[in-house]
Amino acid sequence: MKLLLLLLSLFLLGCEVTGAEGPLGPEGPAGIQGDIGPQGDIGPPGSRGTDGVVESHTHPELVVPPPAVPILVEPVTYSCIEQGHILVWDTSDFNCSSLPEASKGEPGLIGIQGIQGEVGPKGDPGGPGEPGEPGLVGDTGPEGVQGIAGLPGGPRGETGEHGIKGDKGDKGDTGLQGKVGPRGTVGLKGETGREGDPGGLRGWERVLSSDLSDEVVKSIEATCTSPRGVLGGGYVVNIPNISILENFPTQRGHSWRVRAVNNGGQSGQRWDLWVYAICGLGE
Repeated sequence: MKLLLLLLSLFLLGCEVTGAEGPLGPEGPAGIQGDIGPQGDIGPPGSRGTDGVVESHTHPELVVPPPAVPILVEPVTYSCIEQGHILVWDTSDFNCSSLPEASKGEPGLIGIQGIQGEVGPKGDPGGPGEPGEPGLVGDTGPEGVQGIAGLPGGPRGETGEHGIKGDKGDKGDTGLQGKVGPRGTVGLKGETGREGDPGGLRGWERVLSSDLSDEVVKSIEATCTSPRGVLGGGYVVNIPNISILENFPTQRGHSWRVRAVNNGGQSGQRWDLWVYAICGLGE
């Protein structure tokens, strides 16, 4: 009976008869934070968890207790395929279809965290940095030593022969206006002039001339009496809408002329135009 149980245990271990994958176990303790380096090698796998207990529905006495120490068994070329909860051999030499249905095993323990990887190699040196700020301007250096004076020139050459007289050149442009000269001295006092005529306006008079007709355009002259000349003049009208075309002294200087037109009147409308001249005697 013990031999049968041992053989059954060996077959079950060779076929890797385990329960379905258990839930994820608790996370292991974190290792000490190391320097940042390249990805380390994968650590060795953790210890294998204990196998689940195989129970039989038809033979309850066939129970394989878990070994106290994990047994290392050489792998065999036969394996079982899980179909639902039934294990079936995939070879024709053995048939494990009659094996009792395996129950789900307890989840295995999480393996120990792998060894901390070694510190990665030193990175390549960085590129050149940005150029620095320009330095301050240095102090002015001392004045240099005075150079040696050059050698004197050669002796002066002899005077050349007088050249032939050239042709007369063209007349030059007018020069710029010269500056104003200084003020001259006061000249000698001149002789006393003759006594002048008495001052004031002499022979003043005003001459009137008028046209009281119904003409649309009128031209009138007020003439001074001889030998008087005209000094000024003007006009007077008695209705609005009159345009003055001429108002000036004549060329001979003895009359004042005014020419006007009635813009708003009709033919046959009477209107008055008065012209006056201011006259006086000359020298």
